[in-house]
Amino acid sequence: MVDVEEHCRKFRESTGVDIRDHDLLVAALTHRGATRNSQLIRDYERLEFLGDAVFSMYMAVIINEMLDASPGVSTAIMGRLKVRKEMADACRRTGMSKFILVDENRNPEVREELQGNERIQCDVFESVLAALYLDRGDKTTRKFVKDVMGPRVMQLVSGDTALSPVEKIDKLIARTYHVRPMHELIKREGAEHKPLFTMRIMAGDREIARGKGRSKKNAVFNASRSYLSSERGKRQCERLGIDFAL
Repeated sequence: MVDVEEHCRKFRESTGVDIRDHDLLVAALTHRGATRNSQLIRDYERLEFLGDAVFSMYMAVIINEMLDASPGVSTAIMGRLKVRKEMADACRRTGMSKFILVDENRNPEVREELQGNERIQCDVFESVLAALYLDRGDKTTRKFVKDVMGPRVMQLVSGDTALSPVEKIDKLIARTYHVRPMHELIKREGAEHKPLFTMRIMAGDREIARGKGRSKKNAVFNASRSYLSSERGKRQCERLGIDFAL
């Protein structure tokens, strides 16, 4: 039988996550199977949905706070987050996984296997996040997510080689000119079935680069590649710490 008070105390001491409502915390840590043969009556399933929304919201807030980036770059960073894996990793890093409550009638090996299951770890992290939000509110939850995920965000940002040329030039413009880059059509030429577009990338009223392509998207891509491979583009990237390799 689980000593709820002791379990919650150890959870707080080990993870630093100070959820004071013990009923809420225990529910967030309880796997569905654990409610079958114990005094535990609530599991984490109802909290998962809220936790997923809370995680997405605070990740967007943190990326906006930590980075001087255009919406395109921010979206790219969010897109490179494998969210369920990140949450499972966070569950392990914070030490939450060893507090997951599973069916006490299972043998120790099976209980350990369930506690180490990536899907369950993700679900529990979501649920604990929801419980923290409900119990302690915005400020505490935001700080927790930033402490846990901030280093991961910076790790993704430093991996500039994973960015496309368009994302890199968006990042360069945002850091240099503090404006959102614009893509403008200069000219469309050629046959109707085989058009050729000329596009330019603008930072405010300043033209940064231009390029041609069979689609507008391809023209912007070529303009970005051309600028990043130029001496001026390389110097700017080096000064800002952006990897200009294509």
